[in-house]
Amino acid sequence: MTGVETLIGDITYSNDFPDEYVTFYSSTLTNVTGDLLLYGAGGKVTKTPGDLNITLPALRTIYRLAAYGGWGDVSINTDPTLNVSQGLQISSGASQSAAGNLYLNVSSTYSIGVLGVDFQATGGALFTSSAESVKREITIWGNSGLERVVLDNLKFVNYTVDIRSNPDLDYISLSLPEVGLLRVKEKGRDTHLSVPNLKKLGGHSDPGTHTSGGDAGGIFRDLVNASLPSLTEVHGDDVDWFKGKLNFTSNFFSELSLPIPRLNYVKDLQIHDNPRLLNFTANLLKKADNINMTGPFTNVEFFSLEIITGDFYLAGDKTMDCSWFDEHFLNHIVQGSYKCVGNHTKPAIERKPSTPTDEADLEDGDSKQGGSSSSGSYGGLSTGAKAGIGAGVGVAGLILLGLGAGFLIGKKAKKPPGAVTHTTESGYQKAELDGDGEPSSGVKQVHSVEASEMQDTGKSELPLNAARAELAG
Repeated sequence: MTGVETLIGDITYSNDFPDEYVTFYSSTLTNVTGDLLLYGAGGKVTKTPGDLNITLPALRTIYRLAAYGGWGDVSINTDPTLNVSQGLQISSGASQSAAGNLYLNVSSTYSIGVLGVDFQATGGALFTSSAESVKREITIWGNSGLERVVLDNLKFVNYTVDIRSNPDLDYISLSLPEVGLLRVKEKGRDTHLSVPNLKKLGGHSDPGTHTSGGDAGGIFRDLVNASLPSLTEVHGDDVDWFKGKLNFTSNFFSELSLPIPRLNYVKDLQIHDNPRLLNFTANLLKKADNINMTGPFTNVEFFSLEIITGDFYLAGDKTMDCSWFDEHFLNHIVQGSYKCVGNHTKPAIERKPSTPTDEADLEDGDSKQGGSSSSGSYGGLSTGAKAGIGAGVGVAGLILLGLGAGFLIGKKAKKPPGAVTHTTESGYQKAELDGDGEPSSGVKQVHSVEASEMQDTGKSELPLNAARAELAG
């Protein structure tokens, strides 16, 4: 295809050599008004299928780019500024996918999707990307063998990050500072989630799908650890059709505690069916619309809450102290209905918070730990800290990737996540069963396959009858 700059119409290629490498290359092709579709051998494959390499360094616009069925490793190398109007799609078709690690080299995309892929990397597969901006959404659904998702360059995702139904997933790391909806659920029961820079959930709406899934905020299930040290605000969408949920349901937290140290506002806090979660703290929280929490809690702390505009319902262990909530929330902070199920003693026992109640103390605690934020360890509480209320005691697969890709499915071994241990500074009343462990990503750089690495015998040109296209150049 070298020599052609613009192609009006579609290009379709069907591979009749199932066991050989195929390279599709052009150094000049800049614009394709239609689709580039490459079909693998599909049902013809009798052993591991050959690899596909697409290298189009000059390409800037194309309507759709897709590879279907019967390929082994797939490498797509383009300029990061490539505009793919309807996304990039990879499907393993009727053959067994041999996908290993997946690397997407792109700076800005319309959307990223990894759907229904049967990953088979030795020791577990990794999906990672250099993407910084995603204009619409990230969807990672229904992938077997995928154990790590590491998107540590993300600075912007507008509507949704949706990670669900990945049975082997055990580590997720996202660097984004805000998103309309973050949904992580329906996985194995041993997944660690780290979102260290996330400050805001909600506040976005998609006019087409209304925040892509009919929700806003954060929904978290099937986790053993959730690290949200910077989360400050949880809103509904910007037209207020959906509540800004912060929902933790059916998790099996290994640390038995869940601190949200910087949370200042939440529209709707929901925490249910977490059998090991005994300790919850949000001591910078000042305003909520509704709070509904049930579980075996022995310690719940909202020491800075000033107003709940709706309802408050808290049901914990029979030893959990409700006396502070009875005295200070009922008829004072809660404007809607109020109920606390636990131990009601009179007079109420004075309590101290186990985490800071203002940002200055929190920052001071972070600096004492070398500038890193910890979900379970803090510095001393100032004498002017506000007193408050605490309750104590594939076969067939599909990948959709938007706007520009240097996308590699390789074969690299997994390095399991480790653990980083934090120290605890004195100065606060220690909450029961408090602690923090944050796994490291263990991510190795995955290198793209260049066109020059492909076997010469696999070099393929489009057959003349493969596409009806008008060439302009």
